[in-house]
Amino acid sequence: MYTLLIADDERAIREGISRSVSWSDIGIGRVLLAANGKEAYDIIMKERPDIVLTDIIMPVYTGIELVEKVKDTMPQVQFIILSGYNDFAYAQKAIQNEVKQYLLKPCDAESIRKSVQKAVSRIRDIEKKEQFIASMKENVEKLFPQAKEQFFRDLVHGSPNTQNIEAYKELFNVHDGPYRMLLFRIDDNDYVKLLTLKSLVERNFGEENVTFCIIINTAVVLLTTLTGFHELSGLVEKTQKQCYANFNIEATVAVSSEGCISNAAQMYKEIRDIIRFEFYLGEGRIITKDDISVFRNDYSLDTGIQTEELSAAIRTGNIDSVKSITNCVFNAYRMKGYDINRIRACGIELFIIVLKHCEDCEINAWIKNITRINECNTASEIKQFILDFAVKLAERTYQSVISSQNRVIEKVIRYVHENLDDENLSLQHIASDILYLNVDYLGKLFKKETGMRFSQYLLKVRMEKAKELIKASSGDIKVYEIANATGFSNNPSYFTQVFKKYTGCVPKEFRETGKQEEKDSGWLPL
Repeated sequence: MYTLLIADDERAIREGISRSVSWSDIGIGRVLLAANGKEAYDIIMKERPDIVLTDIIMPVYTGIELVEKVKDTMPQVQFIILSGYNDFAYAQKAIQNEVKQYLLKPCDAESIRKSVQKAVSRIRDIEKKEQFIASMKENVEKLFPQAKEQFFRDLVHGSPNTQNIEAYKELFNVHDGPYRMLLFRIDDNDYVKLLTLKSLVERNFGEENVTFCIIINTAVVLLTTLTGFHELSGLVEKTQKQCYANFNIEATVAVSSEGCISNAAQMYKEIRDIIRFEFYLGEGRIITKDDISVFRNDYSLDTGIQTEELSAAIRTGNIDSVKSITNCVFNAYRMKGYDINRIRACGIELFIIVLKHCEDCEINAWIKNITRINECNTASEIKQFILDFAVKLAERTYQSVISSQNRVIEKVIRYVHENLDDENLSLQHIASDILYLNVDYLGKLFKKETGMRFSQYLLKVRMEKAKELIKASSGDIKVYEIANATGFSNNPSYFTQVFKKYTGCVPKEFRETGKQEEKDSGWLPL
């Protein structure tokens, strides 16, 4: 309920107005009275009413002067001017002070009631808007950290969402740089430990030096304004010691070259490349680009495109491609005259690439087998070991793909049977609106799994349903009813034509012959 102040120097008028309206009916819970402008002002400052109904000519302060004094400190107060003067100058002055209503005396109780009710409505609208804005602000404040984190994820992965980078930089108060990016990795996928490691990093580096710090997959990635390696290494070593003290686990840290914010994706790629050499250099180290240069020159796997193709082949379950790509990689080693030590090093790197396609629960078991590569005495043995591993993963993916395809077709068939009466039922609708698949892909997959095109299958199911309805009826079912039930609701005559082509007779003949099955023609459209 709201508070109304009535200000008028004529007692009979202000008291008469206060008694003339059932105020509670329109949301007014309290009515205050003032005999002049000064008294009205004092009451406003003390009681803070929501609506003020004021005479324009009063002692001390006029109604207009009262509005001017109040609006700067309490702009939310709704003023209604009550005047005995039909003077444009007064009205203009009221409008300039954002007074929404101007009533001329004499006015009846109904006019006053309507004016106050309008003011109440305006207040409620303002309150709703303020509540909405407050709610939105609260939601934005809650989402801001997640939005900032997502921006960094998009940034390091080179997402198109970060093309308008200047706007994001301003929103998240991020400057151009320079920066360094660090990747902290522990040999443990426990998310609680990763969160603890993230907290250690943020605390040790300090809020003023941390631009972003997030968990990506199984590592903590930091973007920091600290670029001096000596200062960085001190903070990193402190974090590594705390990590070991908490979990008895060594943290390995990859440090990027300096770069600006627009180079975030390149810096992230650099630290991901660097961290792979933990297998050669050992856990618990700080590794930079300089530390791995010797490996890049002597032992690096330099068939990057082929390894990407190998990963793609495993992901898609293409066993033939897995075999041919692995053979190509090892043929390249042979053609370049790599010795056994170099092939072992490359084999370990290739094994790690394949290992990424394991289930999380299998990685520890498989990673123990990495030492077997060093036990191999020939390139053929190393190749066969890796090939067996890669083929096993590809075969599992292939079975998963086949199972997934079967489930898709099962969904299509189930949807057809459940919506057979829908005259708009089509492969386009199922693909686009139900399964969110490419219609051409779904069409080819459907034919591969069922041996017929979708349109043929749909017609067959509809005709078989029509036959069932005719057989089950006692002769009183109408053709239009069968047409409605099988998706031909707009054209029963067309249904009859199609039914005759499919069975060799019209529905009436089919019902009467008693030899329905013998008369089937087996016709389906091409």
